[in-house]
Amino acid sequence: MNKRRYAFSLLILSFCAVLQTAFAQEKLLETTFASSEEFNKWQVIDANNDDVTWRYNPTSSRGHVGYSYHYANGADDWLISPKITVDEATQLLVKYKYYGSFYKEKLEAYYGHSPEPGAMKLMATHDDLADEAYESFCFAEVAKGEDVYIAFRAASGPNKQQLFLSAVEVTNFGQDVAGDYQNKATSSSGLTLATDARHVVAGENAVVKFALYDGADEVKEGAKLHVLTPGGRNETVESLEYTCTGVGNYYFYASVGNNSTSDAKLVVSALSDMPALPEDEQPESTDYLRRALLIQGTGVQCGYCPNGIQAIWNFYDTYDRADQVCHLAHHSYTVSDPLYCEAADAIYVQTGFRAFPNMMVNFNKKWGTTGESVNGFGIFLNTNITAALEGESHTNIALSAQYDTDRKKIVVNCGVKPKTAGLFRLSVALVQDSVYAPQSGTYDQSFYIHESAIRSLSPANGNGAELNGGRPEKAGKVYQYYCEFDASDLVQNTYGMYTLDVLKHARIVAYVKRADGLLDNVASCKMNDIQPFAYTSEAPEYPTVGIGDIREELHSTAERVDVYTLSGVLQKSISGDKVKDLNLSRGIYILREKDGETTRVRKIFVP
Repeated sequence: MNKRRYAFSLLILSFCAVLQTAFAQEKLLETTFASSEEFNKWQVIDANNDDVTWRYNPTSSRGHVGYSYHYANGADDWLISPKITVDEATQLLVKYKYYGSFYKEKLEAYYGHSPEPGAMKLMATHDDLADEAYESFCFAEVAKGEDVYIAFRAASGPNKQQLFLSAVEVTNFGQDVAGDYQNKATSSSGLTLATDARHVVAGENAVVKFALYDGADEVKEGAKLHVLTPGGRNETVESLEYTCTGVGNYYFYASVGNNSTSDAKLVVSALSDMPALPEDEQPESTDYLRRALLIQGTGVQCGYCPNGIQAIWNFYDTYDRADQVCHLAHHSYTVSDPLYCEAADAIYVQTGFRAFPNMMVNFNKKWGTTGESVNGFGIFLNTNITAALEGESHTNIALSAQYDTDRKKIVVNCGVKPKTAGLFRLSVALVQDSVYAPQSGTYDQSFYIHESAIRSLSPANGNGAELNGGRPEKAGKVYQYYCEFDASDLVQNTYGMYTLDVLKHARIVAYVKRADGLLDNVASCKMNDIQPFAYTSEAPEYPTVGIGDIREELHSTAERVDVYTLSGVLQKSISGDKVKDLNLSRGIYILREKDGETTRVRKIFVP
């Protein structure tokens, strides 16, 4: 088995360190249940009255609070925190550590505003907890003046073993000022400048609109916008909107009175062109198609690596859900490998391997192996990719990729749509197929053509891009990320010459990681093509009608009319008697009318 032949120095920050550095504001609750006094601050409810419930266990190394099984009853036992009080509306980050058993346990996490099971809202469910340690996190929304309780429910079936809870931590994120905006910054003066724009297509229609907040209150009058244009010119306008007519980066800050956001500028990039995201055919669906990411570690100078390559060929030829598996190959065995690059090295560091050949699924070290035979790798792939596809995806991904001939750039627009609040990070990789390089360990020429070789990565450090400025992403909102790759990052084609033909073998692979570092979902897109949001259910067939017909048909008894863009963004909600005020710009929308127990959904066309 061949070992790593050179050193690298890329620092990967842990999840906990990132949260403590970037987000932590105030610890409201922190316990490891180190004493009976700490445990007694929590309320224990034996909801099924079988006298088997959460108990303090000072001698266990797995956690000092545990639930032991009942031979006949499934668990229904609650552990509810002391009251947590906050002064303002906020979002709480709840982190907790727990331990399962060989018999597979089940744990649920809740929050509520009263210490009673019936008042609790489910935050997370953890099934099939094996005999190992886990760490998870979730979020709780708290309005101004509300108290909150965190709760954990043992929900294991009968005749199991033991479920442990070892630590709980609740951190106050503080109020999310300008929470509906994706591009925002708060200055030392307490002012927050916000906009939804990160990228626009330069021209007379590239109007960027801003909002300014003083604390939680929006500034309606007296605000000025200060702009540094791509040409280095400073401008000031007496409103909170600006038209980006030229290509380049614009830097914005705002002022009102003697205060400004000059120490927290926003940047908006004006582009010559930007590929549009494909339409979301099911904006209200959360039945997201789950895909898995196969990470291949091989090198052309590795004599054992053909075993891994052959196993992957066999897998794609025989696996019945191979179309749900995306593929990255990091050629990082040695810097003299013609397919070696910094992006491949960044992926290699994230896997944590130190030997070749290797494979990993979804960046999950439990689903990783190295040095296997063809058969051994084959068993690994079938077993672990099947397990990965059985999980739930909390994000959906859409892609659009184009080659800009004038600038010789590959431009990518990526949309991420969460179905639950979370801290997600997006990485976009440029990969290349059909690359020629002689392979050690075999004389079979077919091994000399390499697939899915990673060529470049955005962001380049491999840690992924924040989608919402470091704040938790909200459910149902589409977050866009734009990036560019230099086409010269692609290597020579099979004939040893670099031509634009290599673009035919270029693809984009985008993947979303959760804050614990594990992959949530992945999508792939060919060059000059799109990948729409993918669902497990079929798209509903909505009739398309004109806006005039809708205005005549809708009646005043409608409780509410919601209008969505095709990407799932809510445009407005009005009552039925306000339908004449349904002013929309040109385009196609999804309209949802609520009338008593009846809900009707249609597409509408606005000419």
